[in-house]
Amino acid sequence: MLSEPLHRLLDLLPEAMLLVQDGRIVMANRSAGVELGLDPDVVRDKNLADFVADREPLDKFLRTCSRNLSMSLGAFTVCGSRGEIICRAEGGLLPGEKLIVLRLRPREVAATRFLTLNRKIDELTGEIARRTAAERHLRESEHKFQQLADSMPQFVWMARPDGTIDYYNRQWHEFTGIEDISNGTEIAALTVHPEDLETCLSAWHHSVTTGDAFTMEYRFRKPGDEHYKWFLGRALAVTEDGRVVRWFGTSTDIDAHKRALQSVEQLSRRKDEFLAMLAHELRNPLAPIRNAAAILTSTPDTGAAVQRVGAMIERQVNHLSRLVDDLLDVARFTSGKIRLKKSPILLETPLLQAIDNIRELAELHRQKLEIELPDAPIALEADPVRLTQAFTNLLNNAVKYSDHPGTIRVRVLREEAEAQISIEDSGIGMDETLLPQVFDLFTQGDRALDRSQGGLGIGLTLVKTLVSMHGGSVEASSPGLGCGSRFLLRLPSKPSGAESFHKSANLASSTPNPSLKILIVDDNKDAADSIAALLGAWGLETTVVYAGSEALQRAESDLPDVILLDIGLPTISGLEVAQRLRSGGNGAVLVALTGYGEQTSVQAGFDAGFDHYLIKPVSPESLRSVLCAL
Repeated sequence: MLSEPLHRLLDLLPEAMLLVQDGRIVMANRSAGVELGLDPDVVRDKNLADFVADREPLDKFLRTCSRNLSMSLGAFTVCGSRGEIICRAEGGLLPGEKLIVLRLRPREVAATRFLTLNRKIDELTGEIARRTAAERHLRESEHKFQQLADSMPQFVWMARPDGTIDYYNRQWHEFTGIEDISNGTEIAALTVHPEDLETCLSAWHHSVTTGDAFTMEYRFRKPGDEHYKWFLGRALAVTEDGRVVRWFGTSTDIDAHKRALQSVEQLSRRKDEFLAMLAHELRNPLAPIRNAAAILTSTPDTGAAVQRVGAMIERQVNHLSRLVDDLLDVARFTSGKIRLKKSPILLETPLLQAIDNIRELAELHRQKLEIELPDAPIALEADPVRLTQAFTNLLNNAVKYSDHPGTIRVRVLREEAEAQISIEDSGIGMDETLLPQVFDLFTQGDRALDRSQGGLGIGLTLVKTLVSMHGGSVEASSPGLGCGSRFLLRLPSKPSGAESFHKSANLASSTPNPSLKILIVDDNKDAADSIAALLGAWGLETTVVYAGSEALQRAESDLPDVILLDIGLPTISGLEVAQRLRSGGNGAVLVALTGYGEQTSVQAGFDAGFDHYLIKPVSPESLRSVLCAL
């Protein structure tokens, strides 16, 4: 009988094992039961022939096995509960026993393994074919890329994920004459401008570290060449699964564009300098003219004719002054140099100031002013000077383009958090073709030859710009030619009460202190002498000098209370005079009287030590206001 350990060992084998004695099954392991579809105990003691469809090959196989200790091979069909199974059998005598050991291996297992192997071979063959095609496609793509890159006018380059450049197109190699690109740091030092090198490398390092796109303008040259050209470098990361696998970049020659831009900027600076000088030269002669007109109108014993001439001169000076200011403001707006100085104010302050500015002109043109203000004042956060300028331009237009006599209506309403200012005239109006462009620069309606009140076509552009800078809007409307015009301004208002604000009324005395000692410094003799005559008419003591060196001497000897100082002085400028006076401890009130009105000049004046900055031609009211406050 079969020992228990051997029985257990056969039971653990994965193959179907049978022990046969005289054609009878004496033992079947578990795997044999699975293959036959029967319980191993049921199989035991049964004849093997009971499970075979054809006994002849079985008998032949058993006879062969009974004569050999070595394993013999055979094949026969076994019929189990699962049907017929063609088996490949191995068998032989068990040593020392009359038992034949049979191992049954269904052919379908071998076939399955063969088919599986063939399938794997097919899959491997397909993968090899796909990879071969992909490599061929990659080589073709690289060839096409190189052809494309070499045909582009830009420098084209590629880099590894760590930022090391490993490819340049033909244009780069021809321009630089460099073939070996292994040392990128040395190449950059030879070709990139020293002032741009550190910034360029830092930006590239940032892109490589973060994966961000690289964009940089830098100067580039051939090694050994002294002439640099401007290039725009750009690079994008190629990513797979969120990681950078390649960098693709270009460098474009922008030298002509860059130099053209620099030329434009230089021309713009020269234009600004020219306009500043033009304004200075125009304002200087206007100053004595305005002073003379003020003297004529303020002298009580002059006749009516002289008074009328003085008023006429002053009106024309005001008109010229506004033209100069508007011209310069347009230059400031187009270059972005206008800055608002906002503060809490009442709307009526700049509006009433603008009405006062045009009142005399309106009376001269027999224009009736109708003004409607709300019962409660409207608070704004605004620049009072710039709003006054905007209101004055609109009112001035209303006067100029209205028939004589006529009516100009100014109405102010509050709509929730918004102030609405309506300026309406009974003048020539506008047709529908002009309305869409009325706020464009240099736009004017057609005028007859006898209408000479037109300006430069920049006033309404300034109005729109100033109102927009305050967060508001302005719109124009007209029923048509001959039916008048209406301009509606909207400005954001503040909810604060009027008690939080102060009107711009002059709270000081209307007459300057007669004890003030005033030193006037101006190299324009007419300007200096006319200011002295005007102040003398107000009862003030003045001293006039025409150079900066004289001003320093007089300031030390006479100890004036106020120094009216021109800035554009020869030899020693007014800025230097102010700085010397302040550094020497002089405590006089310094008032700039100058034709330089651009913001940089104003700031330079305050930095030098001026207490007030007045732009020529200074109105007598502005000068009186400064002196009365002392």
